[in-house]
Amino acid sequence: MNLTKVSFFDDPKQNLWIKEVIQASDPIISGTLIKNSKLGIKKESNYFLQDGKLACSQKYIDLQNVTLEKIKNIGFKLTKNRKSVELLSHNEQAQGMWYNYLKQFCIQKGFNNVYSINKLIGKGNFAKVYSAQKKSDQQVYAVKAFDKLKFQDIRVDKPALIKELSIMRKMDFFGVIKLYEVFENDNYIFVVCEFLEGGELFNQMKGKAYDEKTVAIIMYRILQSIDYIHSLGVLHRDIKPENLILRSKKEMSDVVIADFGLADYYNVEGNYMFKRCGTPGYVAPELLQDKIYDYKIDIFSAGVLMFIMLTGQSPFKAKSYDEIVMKNYHCQIEFNLIKNQPLSEEAVHLLTSLLEKNPDMRINSELALQHPWFQKQPDYKLFLADTYPRHKKNSQLYAKTPLMGQELNQSLTSTPISLTPQMRSKSNTADIQREEQHSSNSRQQSQSLKVQKQECISEENDYNVNEEDDIPHSNQIKMYQIQPKLKKNQEEIHQKSIVETGNNKGSLQFKV
Repeated sequence: MNLTKVSFFDDPKQNLWIKEVIQASDPIISGTLIKNSKLGIKKESNYFLQDGKLACSQKYIDLQNVTLEKIKNIGFKLTKNRKSVELLSHNEQAQGMWYNYLKQFCIQKGFNNVYSINKLIGKGNFAKVYSAQKKSDQQVYAVKAFDKLKFQDIRVDKPALIKELSIMRKMDFFGVIKLYEVFENDNYIFVVCEFLEGGELFNQMKGKAYDEKTVAIIMYRILQSIDYIHSLGVLHRDIKPENLILRSKKEMSDVVIADFGLADYYNVEGNYMFKRCGTPGYVAPELLQDKIYDYKIDIFSAGVLMFIMLTGQSPFKAKSYDEIVMKNYHCQIEFNLIKNQPLSEEAVHLLTSLLEKNPDMRINSELALQHPWFQKQPDYKLFLADTYPRHKKNSQLYAKTPLMGQELNQSLTSTPISLTPQMRSKSNTADIQREEQHSSNSRQQSQSLKVQKQECISEENDYNVNEEDDIPHSNQIKMYQIQPKLKKNQEEIHQKSIVETGNNKGSLQFKV
């Protein structure tokens, strides 16, 4: 007897069928299917697909990462933990309809029968990214091929990949990369996404400062996309130029948020798969400080992007990686750099609202999209896309922003640019002075952090930061581990330490 091969996604604790009645409130597709048993008995029943579940009268199958195969041209086979069920449709057309909806949630076989690999376009520690053509219509896609043999800790890597796929399957927005289907064979997992030929926004931003109109159009799209992601209860946690991809090299405004490898569902208690994660130089300070955080961390990262586009420089000006980490930790932003730019008061106000150190006072995505800076742009109605989905918003999903609505209604002309460093924080003077007193200690602490490179795919071995071009090149730090030196003093042992473990995407996962 030939047993079904074990899938990477199998979990012996889960059954194929779950005995529970689900009401068909808003099914994607419904109709009669014929269950084909091993004894040759065929039973016809009504089935419907809803919320990633295939249900009949008394039970359902959770389709997330169940193996899906076509059979006999009129049906399909679903397999989970070596247990299978065959369901037959009444004709080939019905089979095609069911299959196209099911594959959005399932894992397929036979990747090479559907796609032809063109060329390698990127690589990381666990995966390589290729451009590939679909044989049926010659359409080009981006395919991320995960090498299953390179997953180092299956207890962590497997649930991390499952969560990434789960989150990406929920995304359906023009400003967020689209996942189409997933395949698996003995050695690889193939994740098929839309192909974005414009390249990383990082390549466009490097060493350049853009005019307000250009930045406004790009930022509006980014904030739209972040707002959409947050409306689904998801934190991206790694918003940076390398994860913003252009659909076309000719149009910078058509930017897409990609790479959900560090994304997670919002948890009010702060329980995440990786609590400390992201890329130093872009992450919110509260994330580095081991505080409970929410959606505002993505807003801070968006503020860093806006700062870089307006000034051509990083808000955390530093000569070393350690210094970037500590300046990011203490939110020591070089606001004096914006004094040299001919920026409007509205632009400065939004920038400082995004980079607000205190997350309770930091603006959220919904209010940011209503900011007067966008409304004053000549082409505001053009980039206020009519196609922007009016997605359902759960008020409990959004972090509250006290006083921010009132602050937006105040006259911006009464706030001179010379006062912008003070605008960034509602902390009192004593708190600011305490921060300055600790800055020297921070530099000493950064010297106690030992950086050990584990595996780097890029040719450069250094974290590339210098005076002329101080934007962090996080694509050159594929994997680091930062460990504190041993301290004899017991009080020093209780000080903040940072332990970072990288992933295959050039970001850092901080784990305590």
